[in-house]
Amino acid sequence: SFSIAASPDEKVVDHLLSTSVTVSAPDGTGSGAVILRGDRAYILTAAHVVAACKKSITLPLFSTTSTSWSELKVYQERLEEGDRVVRIEWICEVVRYNNADDGEDLAVLLVKKKSPPGLKTSTNFYLDKKVPRIGLDLFHVGSPTGEGGSNSFIPATLSAHGRKLQGKNYDQITCPTTFGSSGGLVALSDGRYIGMLQRKYPDSGQCLIKPIREIQKWGKKVGVEFLFDPTKPESDLRSKPIEDN
Repeated sequence: SFSIAASPDEKVVDHLLSTSVTVSAPDGTGSGAVILRGDRAYILTAAHVVAACKKSITLPLFSTTSTSWSELKVYQERLEEGDRVVRIEWICEVVRYNNADDGEDLAVLLVKKKSPPGLKTSTNFYLDKKVPRIGLDLFHVGSPTGEGGSNSFIPATLSAHGRKLQGKNYDQITCPTTFGSSGGLVALSDGRYIGMLQRKYPDSGQCLIKPIREIQKWGKKVGVEFLFDPTKPESDLRSKPIEDN
């Protein structure tokens, strides 16, 4: 168990680093959080990070569009005394997707191998009904510039609730980020995940995160509620449509 403190202890830091991955997509990289359920591993990330995996082909003869999704990799780099000693990769497929243009900008990836080696720690979600207060110390873990295997541990502050953008709800944090950070976890100092970094205000140091309360609502709608509440039964995500926009 973790206790809330002004700064995280080594146990919390190790937990957040071990539950964060770099997402390597066809047109760039982003970040994601690991969720373990049974013998399966899932990755929660932003939809715009994996959008290039979607391939649509129009068939004029039948006036239809065929959609397919390419596989992608997620990885972590392990360090010892400041040196990179190993890079571990896992092949994933997109199993849920809600686009960034008019949706929630959320995606779920499934690691194709059951009980994948190297993934031993699952994200702990903040599931309290009370919304975390403004001014709390937070931490973002991700892969700014797409390097380092999600090994960047960055302090942040919860600076506002209820920001609206294109009709969607966000919370605002103060946090230095750059491309590659999208999809990365934002956590309390006790290690619990409170949101996903999705957007940045240019040259301001302010970012918008999709709070866990909004992610949970989407998860319930698209049949992935078990990812956030381990008491819910696991479902076969391959048996239903990937997109829900």
